[in-house]
Amino acid sequence: MNVLIQFDVAGEYKDGAWGRPVSFRKGEIHSVSPISAIVLIEQHKAHIYHKATNESLEDLDEG
Repeated sequence: MNVLIQFDVAGEYKDGAWGRPVSFRKGEIHSVSPISAIVLIEQHKAHIYHKATNESLEDLDEG
């Protein structure tokens, strides 16, 4: 199970120790592992995205 987060700043993160770096921009929404979400939130780089609809969730799964 992944968590939807919305980034508050631009930058780069790795979803897991062996994941490749992923670039992001402020305002982008990504589906990440719970551990990555915790780390990004604690670093003040993102927050939980809570306004998603089923339609937008389906779009994320396809990407």
